[in-house]
Amino acid sequence: MNKLVATLTAAIFVATSAAANAAGRTCFDKHTGETYREGGVYEQHASWYGQELAGNPTASGITFDPSNPTILAHKVLPLGTVVSVYNPETGIARIATILDDGPHVEGRQLDASEALATALGFRGQGQENLVMTVISMSDDECRDDNEGLR
Repeated sequence: MNKLVATLTAAIFVATSAAANAAGRTCFDKHTGETYREGGVYEQHASWYGQELAGNPTASGITFDPSNPTILAHKVLPLGTVVSVYNPETGIARIATILDDGPHVEGRQLDASEALATALGFRGQGQENLVMTVISMSDDECRDDNEGLR
């Protein structure tokens, strides 16, 4: 029942966000052909990173803290973009901010902090397919040698 409630809540939120942001900004990923837009919903293959990078600066300039459950890395989305990430296997969703670049592994689109991976329930297996909703795209440029904002 909790999984159904979480799914319905996420669907209502996504529909509301998509309608509000239909004319929003976009970023194009030239490697995958994916166009990301505010309000858009995307299946993303995710992994996580932790203690091995603790204390290092992120692409946004903040110090990486693996215990921070709001840090997320993405290859294309602008730093400062706010997203909802949902794990359909556990029914858990969290809000996170793109503060770093990566993952630096082909076939993965997201890298979560260790705490975020734990909160979403995929730390143990290391990788998971998540559903990401772009809530608010920041004013920074799109990244990864993409053509920028469209």
